[in-house]
Amino acid sequence: MVPLALLLPLLLSPRVEADVFTYVDSEGKEQTVAARLVGTGEGFLALEQDDGRWRLVAEESVSQRVPGDDPTPITGDVMAERLTGIFTPELLKVRVEDPYVVGVVLTAELPQESEVRLERFLDKAMSLMQSVDRVFTSFMGDMKIPLEAPEFPLVMLIFETDADFNEYTKLTTGGRGLSADAISGFYSGLSNWLAIRLDECDSFAVPLHEAIHQQVFNRGVLQRLAPIPKWFGEGIATGFENDGAKINVDPTRINRLYGGNARRQFTVTFEDVIESDDAFHGNVLAGDAYTLAWCLHWLLVTTKPEEYTAFVNQLGNLEPLTPASQAQRLTEFKSTFGIAPSDLEGIIGQQLTVESRKQRVRLEPTRPPVGKLITQDQMGVLELGLVQRGDKGGLVQGIGKIKNLSPFRTLSFHITVSRDGRGIAWVAEKVPPGRRVNLDRKLIPPSGGNGYAVSITSALPGSDKEQKFLKSQR
Repeated sequence: MVPLALLLPLLLSPRVEADVFTYVDSEGKEQTVAARLVGTGEGFLALEQDDGRWRLVAEESVSQRVPGDDPTPITGDVMAERLTGIFTPELLKVRVEDPYVVGVVLTAELPQESEVRLERFLDKAMSLMQSVDRVFTSFMGDMKIPLEAPEFPLVMLIFETDADFNEYTKLTTGGRGLSADAISGFYSGLSNWLAIRLDECDSFAVPLHEAIHQQVFNRGVLQRLAPIPKWFGEGIATGFENDGAKINVDPTRINRLYGGNARRQFTVTFEDVIESDDAFHGNVLAGDAYTLAWCLHWLLVTTKPEEYTAFVNQLGNLEPLTPASQAQRLTEFKSTFGIAPSDLEGIIGQQLTVESRKQRVRLEPTRPPVGKLITQDQMGVLELGLVQRGDKGGLVQGIGKIKNLSPFRTLSFHITVSRDGRGIAWVAEKVPPGRRVNLDRKLIPPSGGNGYAVSITSALPGSDKEQKFLKSQR
């Protein structure tokens, strides 16, 4: 093994050409990879491979570095081939239109009649990626921020089942950040891929948000694994949020959801989200943090465009794996934008009032509908109206529908609504893709003000799981 003292000067060299690295992985096995060194810090090296994926390798585990040629970035077709080596080929459907690669990870092979629907879905998913490209490029042009063409294929993986998505999420994130169950989709700075639940593709709102992250890190705006403040990264992504099938907003427009929620009470402050990323990593606080991030980003884009552009260029100079300087964030924010963080609530509130009138946007905090349960899980959306029946001993009547969110597969559903172990259940058999079906009217005990526990489980028609649903109703 080469002494570390002799090896470090080579490892920390500013050269960006690709080399061949030999190192020992976490399982004690020797690995060799041809890659480009793109960052060092915290005792790790970030190695960029020819498909755009990064490996984090402990400095002390590297035994050899041999200079080599730059890896040639692969094409979308080659990326598609590599995906078949990661996922079961028969359960992976891929569409390629460089630089975009969209893959659907299925839970089981599709019946022949569903193939056409799947192809149509892939058309919509690819159209989303190309639309994101256009709106992002347009916005950055307006803000006078230069862009580069993507160097590597941009991948979006869509998982048909929650179980497959959760397993992939845990493997990719290492269990850090939000729990897998609380994540609808994410962009990974290591893999450079998007991962999305299929039931979030009904409107494509979540894929749209995550695709903006991918654009930011693949068009020369920011560097992956750099200490970018979460409020900025999530703020720019929320600024484009809309129905992904029709992207007609950007960060200069008021988002009705975030703008409306900006007027309610929060568990975190603007100072909190500017100074630290912690609120974005907790299941409880993340919702408030994302709203405040949208507010900050919208305010700066619309009222401080020159300072905003300079700030983005400054963030773009932050290198991968460099330590975050959270202690300086509040001071830097104030000096860059001339706004004291403690004044932000009043400034944003006033600006929203003025601009909402100009843009004719009605700002109201979102509240759950009275007397209605709306729950989404396992490819199903339950919409259940609740009506108090005084003539039935205080029981509540449930009247509703279940929608199959799958765009290509027929599914059966088992739905339960209960309180303290008492409740009602429905089985909806063979619901066609994208269709709603009515549920029988049933009586349920009153919630007593504590709410109901709702469970939605889906199954493939003809499966053992579906048979269990049917037996439970007999």
